[in-house]
Amino acid sequence: MGRDEVDTVLADLGERIGIAGLRLDAAGACQLVFDQRWLVTLLHVPQQAGVALNCPVTAAGHAEQLGAKALRAMLRAGFHGAGSGTTLAIGPDDRAYLQRLLPVTGRRGDALHQALEQLLDLAETWAERLGRAESDPSPPRGDSASAPWAMQRV
Repeated sequence: MGRDEVDTVLADLGERIGIAGLRLDAAGACQLVFDQRWLVTLLHVPQQAGVALNCPVTAAGHAEQLGAKALRAMLRAGFHGAGSGTTLAIGPDDRAYLQRLLPVTGRRGDALHQALEQLLDLAETWAERLGRAESDPSPPRGDSASAPWAMQRV
């Protein structure tokens, strides 16, 4: 899948969410801010015919403050796919991130729109859970029950 196909899907998504002309930048990325809180980066990954989505759920440097319970919960959720094939990770800026690789097929933004909504729902859940850090950051009930027992390639 080439860049032109991704731009077509992004343009369709943009029409759905009120951002006409949405497309990748020169580096093959697109960043969107939702609710003045969530920064979602979409990155074209031509080797895997898809788009990688990532969204930080903690502030920069916050991952160092996460205790063993929170990190265990993140790892446990990642084993089950955190819901909808999304994984949790610690980024180079020491933030906790939600990540997902979405294969892009066709020319419409339906699947991308749905994936964004799921990612944002999970961001709300995990930001709250990790904000409580050591209290009880156990994975959301129901997220892992429907996830397949398979590793996600990111």
